[in-house]
Amino acid sequence: VAPAHEPGQVSFEVTNSGALPSRSGLTVTFLPSMTVMNIMPTFGSVNGGTKVQIALAEASEELTLTCLFGSSVVYSDQNDGRYRTCISPAGLAGTIDVVI
Repeated sequence: VAPAHEPGQVSFEVTNSGALPSRSGLTVTFLPSMTVMNIMPTFGSVNGGTKVQIALAEASEELTLTCLFGSSVVYSDQNDGRYRTCISPAGLAGTIDVVI
């Protein structure tokens, strides 16, 4: 689990029991927090294929969302800075949790 950090890029190195750290040159990018403002529509076909639009509070060109429809994972398409679209998978009739 990564600690809280300001948005931006930081170096990532590994150490074994306090020994000298690696010199991999790898980096990790911390992204700003995300606030979902709206999800539309809130219903769709059991056959899947519904374009579900997610409206974010702030624009982020570098953010790719993962939508979880029940237990099915779908990656978002980027419409523009504040909006993403996930295509719903086929599923059973009824209410499911959608996690962004």
